[in-house]
Amino acid sequence: MEFMNAALVTVILGGAIYMLYRSIWKNKGQCPDCSGTRRVKKR
Repeated sequence: MEFMNAALVTVILGGAIYMLYRSIWKNKGQCPDCSGTRRVKKR
């Protein structure tokens, strides 16, 4: 049972680190649909 718990913790932590890397460092904190430039609409 301890092996299963350790494996589960490893999988969860690995997934969390991967998602953190993908969302923050790889995209520099921007949303996937953002082009990187901020455009403001003028009225």
